[in-house]
Amino acid sequence: RAEALNTLGVLAHEAGDDGGALVLLHDALRADPALHEARDNVVRLLLRIYEEGGSHFARDDARRHLETWLELAPEDPRVRVLEARLLVISARREPEAAERLRQEAQLELYHVVAERPSSVIEADADVVLGQILLDHDNEIDALKAFKRALELDPGRADAALPGATAALHMRDFEGAHEMLVSAAHTVDPSQERQRLRLLAVALRGLRR
Repeated sequence: RAEALNTLGVLAHEAGDDGGALVLLHDALRADPALHEARDNVVRLLLRIYEEGGSHFARDDARRHLETWLELAPEDPRVRVLEARLLVISARREPEAAERLRQEAQLELYHVVAERPSSVIEADADVVLGQILLDHDNEIDALKAFKRALELDPGRADAALPGATAALHMRDFEGAHEMLVSAAHTVDPSQERQRLRLLAVALRGLRR
């Protein structure tokens, strides 16, 4: 039942119904609190809502889920990567504490990578590291982090979109085009417009 509710929640999100997705994912966790895949989906959705200007309720709910996840699976590196991502988003929303929050996030991610997790989790860490570097206006190293993520987990849109943006600023139209095409099947429906806009810029650059 929990796995079915989790799948329905993912489908609702893909259809653009984030409210319905959250209801279904929370139902999945009530059915099985140890279904970490569902908790991962809930936290990622809440973080995206908070990142796009949602209220602090989304942040607090994400934090509560991460605390529960840590209690149930303290060794799971996915929790620490998501905690780091929450810190990075909070740094953007809370400028007075931004530098401290980014430093905490960076330290957490280095610990995760040092433990040699799976390639997908290491790619997750590289994506968040890339976001931190972008926030420090270091596009060159950020692009390296996003490319590393794509080597570990090809086609992932959360690395391809910011990576392509950085590549376009450096007039690397071919690299940007390659990343954007690879992300066509993994991009979140809400970000498809952004992918197509970037793709148009890359194609224009290649034609010139």
